[in-house]
Amino acid sequence: MINSFHSTGTDIQSFVNKLSEKLKAMSLGDIVDVEIAEDKLTLKFSKFGISTIEFNLKTEEQSFKCDFLKESIAFPHKPLKADMETKLASILEENGATVELS
Repeated sequence: MINSFHSTGTDIQSFVNKLSEKLKAMSLGDIVDVEIAEDKLTLKFSKFGISTIEFNLKTEEQSFKCDFLKESIAFPHKPLKADMETKLASILEENGATVELS
C-alpha cells in the first residue's frame, strides 16, 4: 500500500499534469483519473467498477505531500490491487515523487 508520496521542486498541478500524460501514454489514461479538490488528491480507477484511493494533500509553493486517507476498491479490482499499487508507485517515482510503502 502507498502510505504517502511527496515531491519538491514542483507544484501539485504540474505534477498531476505530468502524471496524467504518463498514464495516457501507457493507455491507463482511459481508466485512471487524477483529481485535486481542496486538500485532497483522488485516484479514480473506472473499468469493470469504480475504485478510489484518496490522499490528504499538503502543498507549498514548489512542493507537496500526499498522505493516504482511505480507499474504496471495487470487487472486480481486488485481485489486481497489489499489482496496480506497485505500478502506480513506479509511475509516481518516474515522475519525481518519493513514495513510502507499507
